[in-house]
Amino acid sequence: MQDSHTTSLAPVPASGSRLLCSFTVIGICLFTLTILTYLPAVENQFVNWDDNGYVTQNPHVAGGLTRSGLIYAWTTFDVGNWIPLTWISYQLDATLFGIDPVAFHGVNIFLHAINVVLVFAVLHQMTGSIWRSAIVAGLFGVHPLHVESVAWVSERKDLLSTCALLILLLLYERYAMRPSALRMAAVCFTFAMGLLAKSMLVTVPLLLLLIDFWPLHRWTFAKINKSTGESGRIYPIRTPWQLLIEKLPLCLLAAVECLMTVIAQWDSAVIALQSATVVSRLLNAFDAVRWYLMKTFAPWELCAFYPHPGALDLDWIEHSWPRLAFSVLIVLAISIAVVWRRSSVVVFGWFWFLISLLPVIGLIQVGSQAYADRYTYIPHLGLFVTLVWGTHRFISTTRAGRTIASVILIACLMICVRLSRAQITIWRTSETLWRHALEIDSTNLFAHLKLGIDLLDQRRLDEAQIQFSDALCIFPNFDSAIYYLGIVHEVRGDDQRAMAYFEWLLRTYPGHVGATRHLTFLYQRHPPANRPAISNAARQEIDRGMQQGSRITRQSHWGSALEHFERAIALDPTCGPARRFAGDALEELGQIDESRKHFEAAIQIDPLDLEARHGLDRLEWKKRKAK
Repeated sequence: MQDSHTTSLAPVPASGSRLLCSFTVIGICLFTLTILTYLPAVENQFVNWDDNGYVTQNPHVAGGLTRSGLIYAWTTFDVGNWIPLTWISYQLDATLFGIDPVAFHGVNIFLHAINVVLVFAVLHQMTGSIWRSAIVAGLFGVHPLHVESVAWVSERKDLLSTCALLILLLLYERYAMRPSALRMAAVCFTFAMGLLAKSMLVTVPLLLLLIDFWPLHRWTFAKINKSTGESGRIYPIRTPWQLLIEKLPLCLLAAVECLMTVIAQWDSAVIALQSATVVSRLLNAFDAVRWYLMKTFAPWELCAFYPHPGALDLDWIEHSWPRLAFSVLIVLAISIAVVWRRSSVVVFGWFWFLISLLPVIGLIQVGSQAYADRYTYIPHLGLFVTLVWGTHRFISTTRAGRTIASVILIACLMICVRLSRAQITIWRTSETLWRHALEIDSTNLFAHLKLGIDLLDQRRLDEAQIQFSDALCIFPNFDSAIYYLGIVHEVRGDDQRAMAYFEWLLRTYPGHVGATRHLTFLYQRHPPANRPAISNAARQEIDRGMQQGSRITRQSHWGSALEHFERAIALDPTCGPARRFAGDALEELGQIDESRKHFEAAIQIDPLDLEARHGLDRLEWKKRKAK
C-alpha cells in the first residue's frame, strides 16, 4: 500500500528547478508590468469623495498609529463602514510618510502588484498551469475596471481584503490536501483579517465550496472520472454536507461581519429598503450584472459614479423595461448554458462572478449608485479563469491556434494597459474626476455637486454656482445644492441672497442643521426686525386652496393642482408662492411658455424668490438639453 504522505503530493518533475525559475521570472514580470501601468497614479492628488473622511480631514488618521488611533479604528463606524484593518493601514501610512498623496497612492499600487502576484501563485498552486495562471493574473493586473480600486485612496479596503482572500486560498489549498484544526484556524484567522478590511468577503464560505468543486475536485460526485485535483495533487474526498460542515467557523465569522455592517450602515440601508421595492432591486441587480459583463469586454466610458436610475425617476422601471428585460434574459441564458454544458471550470468561473457580486449587487441598496467599477475587483477572477481556461481548450491542439491566441493576448494586454493609464489620469484631481463624469453623463447629479464643492474650495465662485444651479435643474429642491448656493453667496458677501437660500432650504427641509447655523450667524448682522424670523418664513399664510394644491402636487396630479393655484392667483394676484407653484405645474404639463410667465411674475412680486429664479433656470436648461 502506498504511503499516504507520498500520495498527497504531486510528483516532483525532473525540471523542478527550471519550473521554479520560470515561476519566479513570470512573477517578477507581472509585478513589474503592474507597477509600470499604475506608476502615473503617484502624481494624483486626494479627491473630495471620501478621501477627506478617510484621510485628509480625519484627525485620527493624521495623528498616526497611536493608542487613541487604534481605539478609534476598532470602534468607529465613520464613512458607514466597520473596517479596523483599513483604518490601521491609513494610520501607519500617516506615521511613516505624513498625509502625502504620493505615499498613499504608492502603497495602493504596491498592494495591487502584490495581489497580482498572489493571483498567479494561487492559480498555479491549485491548477498546476503556469501560463494560464499568468494570463489571468496579467488581465487582473491591468484591466481598466480595476483602476478605481487602485487609483482611489479610499478603496484601500479593496486591496487589503483581496490580499487577505488570496492568502486564504493558498492556506485553504493546504488544508484541503491535509485537513487539520491548526490549518483551519489559519484559514479562519486570514478570513477575519480580510473582513476587518472590507465586508465584501462575507461570501467566502460559498466561494470555497466552488474551489472544492473546481479545481480541487473534493466533491464526491466530482470524483467519478478523476482521482486528483487539477494540479495533480490528491485531496481527501468529502460529501457536500461534510464540505458545508467544515465551513461553519467561516460562516460564523461572516455572520458577525454582516451584523457589524448593518449597524454601520443602518440609516442608509433602512432608507434604501423603504424607497426601493424587492422587484426594483432584483431588476437593478440583473442590469448591474449585464453592465459588468459589457464593461469587461468594452472597458471605456468609465467614470467614478453611475447614478441609480431610480434616484430621480420613480417610474424608471417603466421607462427602462426593454433594457431590463434584456438584462434578465442574458443573465438567465448564460446561467442555464453554463449548467447545461457541465464544464467544471465554466461553472466555477461564472458562479464565482455571481456569488462574489452578491454583497454589492443592490439587493440591499446602500447609496445611490447603480453599479461601480471597484465592485469587479474580486468577481473578475472567476470571469478571467473561465475565459482563459475555456479558450485554451480550443487553441491548444494546433500551433496556429496557439500563435493566434498569443497575438490576441498581447493585443488585449496592450489595449488594457493604455486604457488603464488613461483612466488613472482621470483620477488626477477632484476637478478632472468629476468633469470626466459629466462628459459621460451631463445629468449626473452627484458629479455636479462634487465638482461644485471642489470649485467652491478653490474660490472659483461663478463656476461653482453654475454646477449647483445645474444640479437644481436636474433635481428641484435638492438640499445640498441649495445649501451650497447659500454658501457661495455668503462667501461673496451677498448676505441677503444667502439668507434667501438658507430660508428656502428650511422651508423645504425644516431643521436642516447647516442652514440653521448659517442663518443664525447672518441674522446677527441683519436682525430679524429687518427680515422675517425663520419660524414665520416656514409658516407662510396660505389659503385652503394652496394647501390642497400642494398636497395634490405630491401625488403628481398636476392638472388638478394647477386649478387650485390659479384660484389662489385669482383671489390674490400678488401671491408669489401660488405663481411659483403654478409655474411648476405648467412645466410638468409641458406648457413651457405659460410656466415661464408665472415664474417671471413671482420674481416681480419678490425679487428674492430664488425658487422661481431656479424655475426659469430649469426651463433654460431643458431647452439647451433638447437641442
